[in-house]
Amino acid sequence: MSIWVDLLASELELVELNPGNPFEPMVDVNPDRDHVVGEVSDELRRLYLTAIRWIKTSMEINVEANFTQDTQQAERLAIKAHELQEKGKILRNIFWAALKDEHKMWNKPSVGLRSGWIAVWSEPETPHIIGFLEDLFGGDD
Repeated sequence: MSIWVDLLASELELVELNPGNPFEPMVDVNPDRDHVVGEVSDELRRLYLTAIRWIKTSMEINVEANFTQDTQQAERLAIKAHELQEKGKILRNIFWAALKDEHKMWNKPSVGLRSGWIAVWSEPETPHIIGFLEDLFGGDD
């Protein structure tokens, strides 16, 4: 097994679940659109926060790589940024799969997180152009 997978379990245990974490979901539930299915477990919260933190850190390292004068250091930083971004994306995808498993949402068209760690699913919004065309040409009334 890969070393980073082994270290991942240790890293997830260190994630603190303090209210007000800047990486927590901030969008409120939309009662007209969202179907609330429940609260996200602590394990999944840790996974989500780690994924988002790694992606954010990769962006910060990438900026640093772009502004360093040392070309070897820039290359090392760019590689580290790419590594963290890819691992963050993998964790984020695992998070969404686990969330769908945890709340039985594999058949839902759109799954999301809302403030307070609320898991929701939503119907896809009709693109504005379709609504406009239906209004223009007399859609289903």
